[in-house]
Amino acid sequence: MSSNRIVKLAVVVMLVSVLATTCIALPSSSGSSSLTPDGGVYEYKTEGISAETYMATITGYTEGHEDFLTIQTGIEGYPVKAIGPDAFRNSNSLKAVVIPEKVNSIGDYAFADCSSLEAAYFIGEMPSMGKGVFDNTASGFTIYCLNEVWSGYNDYKTAVWSPYEYSDSTGGRYSYYILNDEITIFRYISGENISIPSFIENNGKRYPVVSIGPESFYKCSVKTVSIADGIERIEDRAFSWEHDNGSPLSSVIFPDTLVSIGDEAFRNCKSLMSVDLPKSLRYIGFEAFRDSSLTSIYIPNSVNYVGGGAFYCCYDLKSVRLSQSMIEIPERMFGYCELLTSIVIPDRITSVGASAFYKTGLKSLDLNEVKTIEREAFYGCTNLKFIDADEVRVINNEAFYGCTSLKSIDFDEIGSIGYRSFGKCTSLDYVVFSESLRNLDEDSFRGCTSLSGAYFEGPMPVIGDNAFKNADNDFKVHYLKYYSASWSGFNAYNSAVWDGSSPSSNSGIDNSLMILIAAIAVTVVLVVSIAILFKKKKGRSP
Repeated sequence: MSSNRIVKLAVVVMLVSVLATTCIALPSSSGSSSLTPDGGVYEYKTEGISAETYMATITGYTEGHEDFLTIQTGIEGYPVKAIGPDAFRNSNSLKAVVIPEKVNSIGDYAFADCSSLEAAYFIGEMPSMGKGVFDNTASGFTIYCLNEVWSGYNDYKTAVWSPYEYSDSTGGRYSYYILNDEITIFRYISGENISIPSFIENNGKRYPVVSIGPESFYKCSVKTVSIADGIERIEDRAFSWEHDNGSPLSSVIFPDTLVSIGDEAFRNCKSLMSVDLPKSLRYIGFEAFRDSSLTSIYIPNSVNYVGGGAFYCCYDLKSVRLSQSMIEIPERMFGYCELLTSIVIPDRITSVGASAFYKTGLKSLDLNEVKTIEREAFYGCTNLKFIDADEVRVINNEAFYGCTSLKSIDFDEIGSIGYRSFGKCTSLDYVVFSESLRNLDEDSFRGCTSLSGAYFEGPMPVIGDNAFKNADNDFKVHYLKYYSASWSGFNAYNSAVWDGSSPSSNSGIDNSLMILIAAIAVTVVLVVSIAILFKKKKGRSP
């Protein structure tokens, strides 16, 4: 389905093309914004109906701290193929930009009036160029074309730029380029074991290596990687693999200087079972470790941003520790992590994103200070039995749909419960709603076949159609006498006044029946005892 979404996303990490998925795809959120280490923000729109036609167009840019900018190569799986009119206009802090390989169109005045812009480096072939793309840039502005100049192009000054080659201490070979007196690793050449140094000498001068560039080791036969101190960035899809058997990469040693890991940087690294993330790390990008074989992950407290789907489809993931600096759990972060049975949610986290724990193995859940739960956040968590949701205010559509082991829930601050939020929670005995509840959407508890009672501590909220349809045959709505007036017209389900005492669990046998069974059992024991005693007396000799 085509979409024309205008969304915001932070600038450091990049994607190059849409990867075919190895597990069922879940929708990404739209209209979101996020900060990256450089603080820049893109606006963009996406379109396309298949992997072959997907594309993103960058339509705007808010400057961050980066004056030498590598424009990201993709956004949420959509390859960046176009830069729209005026997209970077008046970005006066920019001194140089690197244009992604797949960009085939740059709109009118896209970089016009960037008064400090001295150079644009193109990794791909010459795109279609609109009017005045680089007008009113810095004196001497030059377009650098990879390996050869563009034939017949004369709108702006052009020159050739070519990467250099390097052989490391373990036999790995790769190319690199120098920009702003800093080295970015560019492309893999050969070798199974890679050791990336802190410095590389070129023409008698030592240059620091600061970045492992986009797709630099993409789908390469690398087994081990050692990254020296000094390197700050691993860019998008740097070590990722296509969707088939996965990368042979089994070992990565990160430097203590690493600040960011880009989008899909280690996606589909199926041989990668463990990583030790450094305390310098601040940013983990979109789907950075998706489809890897990690069994545990410790996210250091220095990390304040994690992109959507960062550990999505990590089927072997059993143990997780989250950063104390995180304020949200992003969409799809642990979706399909079936072996993940428990997690501690830090105090600062107030939001759980869409499908964040989709079909995980969670057994119990303390939501701590979480206020908002987005759609499908815990969808299909069939082992989940207990939830502490004291601070939750908003639960969105299908958040706990199909949690078939869930027994009971108490809400202290809940205000709104969305469509099918607890649909088909077939073990749910009862639910207690706090006085703050104002909206219970349609089908919110539909198909909860064991649900015997809904207890309301406040006035009647807006209750949508079929909110409790197909509940237990004896299902009742209970409300406090103090609020009887607000419930006077309610007739959707059987109802009764509630004294405020704690509801009892429905095990299929009500209290009166339990008392009757107990009484019968006591009677039987007494009768048997008397019979035995009488028989003994009768059998004695005179």
